[in-house]
Order: sequence, then structure tokens, then C-alpha cells
Amino acid sequence: MVQLQFLAHLLAHALRGPCPACDASRAMPLCPTCCDHSQVGASAHSITTDSGSFHYIGLYHRSSPETWRALSPLGSAIVAFKDRGDRYSGRCLARLFASAFAPLIGNCDVIVPIPSDRERLRARGFSPALWLATALGRQARKPVRPSALGRSPGHPSQRGLDGAMRRHNARGAATLGAIDVRGYGVVLVDDVVTTGATLHDAAHCLQGAGARVVLCAALACADREGLSSCRSRTEPAGNSDTAAPMR
Repeated sequence: MVQLQFLAHLLAHALRGPCPACDASRAMPLCPTCCDHSQVGASAHSITTDSGSFHYIGLYHRSSPETWRALSPLGSAIVAFKDRGDRYSGRCLARLFASAFAPLIGNCDVIVPIPSDRERLRARGFSPALWLATALGRQARKPVRPSALGRSPGHPSQRGLDGAMRRHNARGAATLGAIDVRGYGVVLVDDVVTTGATLHDAAHCLQGAGARVVLCAALACADREGLSSCRSRTEPAGNSDTAAPMR
């Protein structure tokens, strides 16, 4: 028993590392200044667009119009993780994601990550969405089902595409996998929501298979059109009773 307590103590201290965005000492998973600049609050946010409702932790880009193309601190940490393979940033982001969403998914049954494009998966060696989903499943004690969704051939990565091309490319990209989701509440996980096209298509696929509810959860929101048109309706998601499901 004493040994287990000692190991838990070591683990707790091991997680007290620097902020992945600015290296502030003992500020994992993201320091207060970087949280403020990324609009990361005490709980997840909800944004409603014509495609549906999405929940996210903070902004991928800075919020001021004159610096829109500049990455927020959260965005910088995401790039370090996804493009440079920085596993420390990945652990910080996973902890931030899990802490924010675990209180909101009590009425859901399973967690399903958005499937990665095969070429991107081979290049990275990991799936960012699965990485986040695994952390959330561990903290919320919910099963993670990566095989619930597949990806249709002929739908490459969304990276580099504009809004219209993203919506066209995402249409029909998600396919049902080997897991039956009928009657289940599903948490659909992605790392960044840009236009909402990918999450919308995957949620529609799950709903068509009989999912009781689909809650779309992303680490960051980067959609300029969505933020500018829906900012007045962006507010804290609250809890599992008030968080809006995918329409």
C-alpha cells in the first residue's frame, strides 16, 4: 500500500511539467496566460452552425481579427504535437481535453475518434483524435471504440483545402465500422474543428446507424466563418444536461 502511494506521488509530480506553449515552469497542461490567449476556460465551449453543434476547448488561432492567421498558444502546442511529434505537448493536450470533457459525457456510452487519413497516419505514426479519445476514456471510464467508424477511399486529408472543398471532400467520407451503436450515446472526438464538415458527416453516419445522441468534442476551433457568424451564440457548454447534441 505504501509503495502504491509512493508511485502515485511520483506520477503526480511527473505531470507537473512546463507549459508546452511557453515553457512556463510547472504549468502543465497550459499556463493561465496561454489559456487566456487561447480562450480556454474552466469548461468546454459550444458553437452552433448550420451543420450542427460542436464543443471545443479553445481557439486554434488568436481571437483578434488583425492577428487571425497567427496561432494561439493552444494552436502552437497542437502543431508541435501533430507535425513535430512532440509527445510531451500531446500529453498536455490530452490532459486538458480529458479534464474539460469528462464531466460533460456522463449520459454517453462510448467514445469514437474520427478516423485518420491513412497517409497522415503513416507519416505521424499516431492518430491525434484517438490519442485524445483514449485520454478522455481513461478519465471518464468510458470505452473507446476506434473501429466504430471507417474512412471511405477517395477522401484525402482535409489539410490545405478551403471551406467549400472541405465540405465536398468530407461528404460521405465516414463509413460504419464493426461496432453497433444503436441506442448508444456517442462522444465523437476530433482534434481541430475548422468548418465542421468532417464531424458533421461522421455524426450523420452514426445517427443513421441508430445512435441515440452524438456529442461532437474537439480540442480547438479554427473556423473563421463559424466564429464570426456564431460568436454571439458561443457560450459555456455547461454540463451533460445542457450540452447540446449534434442536430
